[in-house]
Amino acid sequence: MTLGDLASIGSFVSGIAVLISLIYLSLQIRQNTLAHRASAHQSRSTFLKDHLHLLADPAIARIFIRGLAADTEMTEVEVTQFLVVMRAWCIGMSEMVWAHDHKALDDETYQTSVMALRGMFARPGARAFWQTYKSTATPTFARLVEGILETAPMVSQIHIVEQWRSNIARQEQGLGLSERERRP
Repeated sequence: MTLGDLASIGSFVSGIAVLISLIYLSLQIRQNTLAHRASAHQSRSTFLKDHLHLLADPAIARIFIRGLAADTEMTEVEVTQFLVVMRAWCIGMSEMVWAHDHKALDDETYQTSVMALRGMFARPGARAFWQTYKSTATPTFARLVEGILETAPMVSQIHIVEQWRSNIARQEQGLGLSERERRP
């Protein structure tokens, strides 16, 4: 074997080593990207669970409902509590927008967040809150919310209890239950 043959073998082996390194590196990048996306998804889930847990407190829920309806009879303390809950919610939603813009949150999950924003900012109290909060929001989040405010109609009252009861009635009708069977 000549020195030229050894050099050719060395070049071939080194080329294969580079190829293996590139494949390994691409797998590591993919795994890292998935880990970041999983982390963003987990952060979103944690934020939403914490916010919902907060709203499960009857006192906070009453204030939140009254605040969304723009109840002008609320006390200063109640308004402050409503504004703090809304601020916390907007901070969390803003983080989801940031995560999506930086490719850490997938489009489908992001769209559910945008739908939640549309629902929240359809309420007069949330719109009033936005007027005081928007100057501290990130520009990207502010543009998103301003776009929602321009296109989403305002709803003065959402009758959740009536909506829930109507859904139950439709489910029971679908099962063919008699009135007596429906009510224990």
